[in-house]
Amino acid sequence: AVVSTQSGHYGRVGNQEQLNTDCNSCPEWFKRYTSFTTANKLFVEEVNESARRSNIEVFITYCALDTYSLLKSLVCPESPFEKTFDELKTMLYNHFKPKPVKTFQCYLFSNCQQKPDQPVADYKKEKSTDCDSALIPLL
Repeated sequence: AVVSTQSGHYGRVGNQEQLNTDCNSCPEWFKRYTSFTTANKLFVEEVNESARRSNIEVFITYCALDTYSLLKSLVCPESPFEKTFDELKTMLYNHFKPKPVKTFQCYLFSNCQQKPDQPVADYKKEKSTDCDSALIPLL
């Protein structure tokens, strides 16, 4: 079914909101964006430089100004247009959801105490972290 988008363009299926830097669900946004661009034949296989650049230009149009500024700072001194879509996606994923620091995870692990009314199953979940057990004696 052909539906009009909020901006009034006809011939597009669905609607895709812009990616903002306050996005709490970056992976979900990228899943929706990929579905939207696929359904509307906006994303093309990157077989040459022209196709790669086209994908980036489409992606940039769906980035809010703050997100585009963030992208520019993440790829500096290069330009976002010199990267592939997957490279930009990975950079944003890593920025919005950085990997936990193992030393801090071990600190949390070593200071975790079961609360009097806390079931054992919940306590075990709380204790299971990304802690490297070799670091625990250092704390």
